Parts: sequence; C-alpha cells; structure tokens
Amino acid sequence: AISKLAAENYIQVYANYLGIKWNIIRMFNIYGPGQDPNNKFLGMINIFLNMAKRDPKIVVKGSLNRFRDFVFINDVIKAWTLVVEDKKHHNEIYNVGSGKKTTIKFLLKNISFILKKKLIVQEKAGTLGDFLGCVANIKKIKKDLGYKPSTKLKKGLRIFNKWIESSTI
Repeated sequence: AISKLAAENYIQVYANYLGIKWNIIRMFNIYGPGQDPNNKFLGMINIFLNMAKRDPKIVVKGSLNRFRDFVFINDVIKAWTLVVEDKKHHNEIYNVGSGKKTTIKFLLKNISFILKKKLIVQEKAGTLGDFLGCVANIKKIKKDLGYKPSTKLKKGLRIFNKWIESSTI
C-alpha cells in the first residue's frame, strides 16, 4: 500500500512538473480468465476456487467475515477503456471495483454453489498484517465516465470456472 501511494505521488509530481496529463486507476481484487490457476498466491478467488476444485476441505487464514471488493476482468477492461478514451477528465484518480462488499464466507458459499460441492471450511489464525476489508468507492468513475460494473459475482465465478476447466495452463 505504501509503495502504491508513493508511486501515485511520483506520477502526480513528475507529470505536473512536465505538464503531462495523467490519470491513476486503483484496481481492487480482479478475477477472471487469464489468471494462472496454478499460482497459489494470485488472487483470493483464484486461490479459493482452485482449492475447492481439488478438495472439499478449505482452510481459510483469518476470519470468514473479512471482506473484499471483487471485480471481474471484463469490468476492469471496460473501466480502463473509458479512462483511456475520455478526452474531458485529466489528472484524476479513479477506483475500479464492483463497489460491493463480499465476505469470504459469502464467496465460499458461491464457490460451493458453482462447483455443486459441499465445502468444509476451517478457519485458522490470520496472516500478520492482513486487514478486515475494503470496498471500492466507485462514485467518481461512475459520475465522470459512466462506469457501471455489470458482472455479478456468481456469473463471474461461472465464467472463470468454465475457463479454468477448458484452460491448458
């Protein structure tokens, strides 16, 4: 988080000094086709979905009440396109997410539904430094650019799972 904020500050200072127009896009928890299903460290949805596909026993580090803002890749692409093609808004910071709070408990319930598999969830002590949660405030990108995420979690999970099953990665 500190390095991201520092990078944003560098962009603003340097671009303003040179007179360059800039926009910063803060992306939240992206998931969907293209993620490496074999990477056990890449994306909470990717991790839990692939864990559940292998074994009905899921070990969760931290509270099931933790929450995140999960956004499907197609919605992220839509947001980027809006920002890049917009000629009116410059020197802005936009949050890109779904704008919705999803608990780990709710996520696992949906994964269970998609896989048609009863999951046995075990909570363990959390990872040092992990936080309870965050949700993107997308009011600014909605107002300025008309961004509206359209992929609901259940639909995104279905698409992602289908892609994983057909993937040769």
